[in-house]
Amino acid sequence: MSASKLSQRKTACGLSLLELLITIVIAIILMAVALPNFQELIRQNRLRAQINEFVSALYLTQSEAVKSGQSVVICASLDAESSDTPSCAAVHWDRGWVIFVDSDKDTVIDMGERIVQRGGPMRSGTTLRGSGGVANAIAYSATAETAIAGTLVLCDQNINYARAVLLGVNGRIRQANRDDAGVPLKDDGAGLTCTP
Repeated sequence: MSASKLSQRKTACGLSLLELLITIVIAIILMAVALPNFQELIRQNRLRAQINEFVSALYLTQSEAVKSGQSVVICASLDAESSDTPSCAAVHWDRGWVIFVDSDKDTVIDMGERIVQRGGPMRSGTTLRGSGGVANAIAYSATAETAIAGTLVLCDQNINYARAVLLGVNGRIRQANRDDAGVPLKDDGAGLTCTP
């Protein structure tokens, strides 16, 4: 075998140790840059899933009011999943919620009132706060309307990221638009902030 054929064979056999190490270092650098952004994306998606779950509960409340022809309430609850007879005693929505048919329109779960659905607490570091008349209960009439308009803001304290739901007295439920930085906006264009 000639020397030129032998040298071609050596160069075509794979990577050298130095080339392999350089490739590994580049891969580690790329992962170090991409991983924090990927973790933030995961947190944002979790927050999006949580607000979508809550909005679905609001739509269910509204739909059940129309279907039953009675007042149906969704209220914040500390014991939504842990008690056979949950109460509307929670201060904040992130502790859990209960949807029930409110036959006597007192926003209190009484004996004999049917519980439609229960929602458990949100994950740690997430807050869901309602303002004004929707601080801890929302009642829908048989015509799918509420007596009070309000805003609910869902925040993730770990990434300072928020989502908001706007409720109209006409029964309209919608997620708030956001500015370029991801801050939810009120109808007047003012930003909504996370409150402790």
